[in-house]
Amino acid sequence: MREALEEISELGDGPAVRRLARQVTLAAQSDVPTLVVGELGAGVPLVANAIHRLSHRHDQPCVTVPLAAWSEQEIDARLIPDHADREAPFHAAARGTLVLDRIDCLTETAAAEMARRLTRDPAVSFRLVSSVPSIASDGAPPVGGGLFDLVNDLVIQIPPLRARPEDIPNLAQTALDGFRDEAGLPRRRLRLRHLRELQRHVWPGNLLELRAAMALAAVTGSESDPVLRGQGAEGRDGAAADGAGIRTEAEMRALERANLLAALEESHWRVSGPRGAAAILDVNPSTLASRMRRMNIRLPRT
Repeated sequence: MREALEEISELGDGPAVRRLARQVTLAAQSDVPTLVVGELGAGVPLVANAIHRLSHRHDQPCVTVPLAAWSEQEIDARLIPDHADREAPFHAAARGTLVLDRIDCLTETAAAEMARRLTRDPAVSFRLVSSVPSIASDGAPPVGGGLFDLVNDLVIQIPPLRARPEDIPNLAQTALDGFRDEAGLPRRRLRLRHLRELQRHVWPGNLLELRAAMALAAVTGSESDPVLRGQGAEGRDGAAADGAGIRTEAEMRALERANLLAALEESHWRVSGPRGAAAILDVNPSTLASRMRRMNIRLPRT
C-alpha cells in the first residue's frame, strides 16, 4: 500500500486516501476492467495512472482518452477505427492500459462498438480502466450499448474533497508554497482561521478548484477567503487584496501560468479544438503552444 500512497500523494494522506490506496493496490494486482468514479478535479487521472504504474503492465503503454474533450464525431471516428490504424487508442494501448476518461460521454454508436470489440475481438490485449463522475442513485447505467456491464468488474470511488476536510490544510499549504516559489515570492503560512474557512468550503471542483484558489492567493495575497473574492483579505504590505493592486512582473507571470494550467486541466490537456484550452482562453492554438514552450509546460505523456 505504501507505493500506492506515494502514487496518489497529491490527493492527501488522511484515512479516506489510505483506504483509496488499498483499493488502488488491489486493482493493480489484477487485470479486471476497473471503473473509477470521481467528480471533476477529484483525481481520476492520478488514480488511473497509479493503477497502471503499479501493475505488471507498467513497462507497456498507458493510453488515456479524454472523451469529454472530444466531439461526438471525433469519438466515432478516432476511438475505434479499422484494424489498419495502429495509432488509434484501441491499438496503441496493446499489452498496456487503455484509460477511457468519462465513458458517459461516449456516443451510443461508439459504446456499442467498444462493447462488441471487447467481447469478440481476439486482438484485445489491454487492461481497461474507465471513469465516470458519478453513478445514478437508481442504478441507471451512465453509458449504453451494453458497455457498462463490461467495465465495472471492480469499482473504485474517489472521495470528494468536501468529504475529507482533514486533508485540506496540508493540500492548501503545499499548493500555496509551490505557487509562491514559482513566482519568486517568500512563503506565507496560512493562518488557522483561514484553514477553517477552507475546510468549510464545499469545493465542487475538488483539487482542481483548490489549486486554482491557491494559485490566485499566491499572487494576490487573498488566501483568507476560500473562494478568493478578496473580501477583507490582506495583500502584500497589508493592503486590501481587491485584485486592483499593482503586481510585480514575477506575480503577473505566476498568474498567467496558473490561468493557463487551469485551462489545460479543464480541457483535459487538449490544446486545440472546440473544447481545447485555446478555445477556453480565446487565443490561437499556435499562440498557446508558444506560451507553453516559453513557460516550459509540457503535455503529460500518455
